[in-house]
Amino acid sequence: MPSESKQSRQSTPRLLLVTPKNSYRTAAYLRAAARLNLLPLVVSDAEPGALSAGAAGARVSLRDEAADLALLVRSGLLDGVRGVVGAEERALPLAAAAAKYCGLPHNSVDAVRVSRDKYRARLRHRRAGLNTPDFALVRPRDADAVDVVRERVGFPCVVKPLALSASQGVIRSDDAGALAHNLQRVRRILRGEGFAGENLLVEKFIPGAEVAVEAVLHRGELIGVAIFDKPGEMNGPFFEESCYTMPSRLPQAVQREVYRVVEQTCRAQGLFHGPVHVECRINADGVWPLEAAARTIGGECARLFTLVGGEDLESMVLRNALGEPPAPLPVAGGAGVLMLPAPGPGTLRRVGGLSAARAVPGVVEIKINVREGQVLRPWPEGAVYPGFVFATAESPAAAEAALRRAGKLIHFVLAPLLPVTVV
Repeated sequence: MPSESKQSRQSTPRLLLVTPKNSYRTAAYLRAAARLNLLPLVVSDAEPGALSAGAAGARVSLRDEAADLALLVRSGLLDGVRGVVGAEERALPLAAAAAKYCGLPHNSVDAVRVSRDKYRARLRHRRAGLNTPDFALVRPRDADAVDVVRERVGFPCVVKPLALSASQGVIRSDDAGALAHNLQRVRRILRGEGFAGENLLVEKFIPGAEVAVEAVLHRGELIGVAIFDKPGEMNGPFFEESCYTMPSRLPQAVQREVYRVVEQTCRAQGLFHGPVHVECRINADGVWPLEAAARTIGGECARLFTLVGGEDLESMVLRNALGEPPAPLPVAGGAGVLMLPAPGPGTLRRVGGLSAARAVPGVVEIKINVREGQVLRPWPEGAVYPGFVFATAESPAAAEAALRRAGKLIHFVLAPLLPVTVV
């Protein structure tokens, strides 16, 4: 007769978590699994034991989902799995394949690949009749790229590397001269990140307010979790995030339209089940989807959900994977997060002003994610936020005011980067 602990372990729902090495989301998902009394099975390309001591799982390549799936099937790890979650975009193809094998609601592998490809997504948006800017694909050897963009897209336009994320390498160009310069600059960024030879998307700049939408698809039905406002203009030339506040201050009719367009966008990309993070612009012509990713919000921003007294986002995603749709998040008052930018290229020496910033009424937490000696680079070359400030208040506007005040008090002291001489 099995021991009580073994019986308990056998009755605990098994959840497959597919996550790449070095993912900051892994720990959050494992904590959520513990809160929900789930047995997480961690599948990753990390070294054995690098993710969580004692956690069951398997090491895979995350480069070939068919071969990785065959390995999981042979290992028996998929037996009795009740839910599958991919923590990052690189993990999504294998997560989709595993969920299909287990007979669970899932996105198709093609759908998650489209969600990672800005060009293919734009084609789907246009085909579905969504508001879509004029765009063109630029290949590394296209000598006439500037002329093509001038004829097909026009100015101002935005260069977007297909291989990068977090707005890294995304640059606005207002004329042909700027475009020629920026195409070269983005290609240098791609080479530095190991993506030499990748294609670029160039699309017409979309003016207007920008929002980020967090939602969950449950068997094709969109369940809105939150609309984050992005206060302030985001007109370039670079497009790093600055501030998110919630709940949205948009009129209810506009919010309903945003969710309607988000649902259409997910359907156009073939997404069916799981978390989605969608960026949109809003202007007099309506709502324009910028991109729809089959994952949760990036950075530390998901912490906002618990700060306003709601359930953590990772628990919502895990419960949805197990078949329980999340409830919309009720928010009283306001909350927000300020992403602290790198002030320039350099080596971090110290961070000043933290005590004064923490004393600002409404500020509840400041999280610094860099350490002394770390090299910082601003956008578009960089893609890492040195820190985050969180605030709660009686309204989104008051939360934003607290964040802005705290942000002005924090300063990063950098030493200049020394040139490297090769002899």
